[in-house]
Amino acid sequence: RQLRNDGTSFRQLLDHARQRDACQLLESSPMSIAGIATHLGYTNPANFTRAFRQWAGQTPNAYRKGRRV
Repeated sequence: RQLRNDGTSFRQLLDHARQRDACQLLESSPMSIAGIATHLGYTNPANFTRAFRQWAGQTPNAYRKGRRV
């Protein structure tokens, strides 16, 4: 109830945390996309890729390539 009173939900908080952690791992870890998906609680890497594309407007692989220097 408290989350609803604050205008959010558990799902929104979970998605935000997953997005933050995914970006951090993609930028700083050599972990594979499938490994990151599993680490974040996705049972299927395709579901992670789909969710990431909604968050970031690009695939995790494209995000990683764009962040590498």
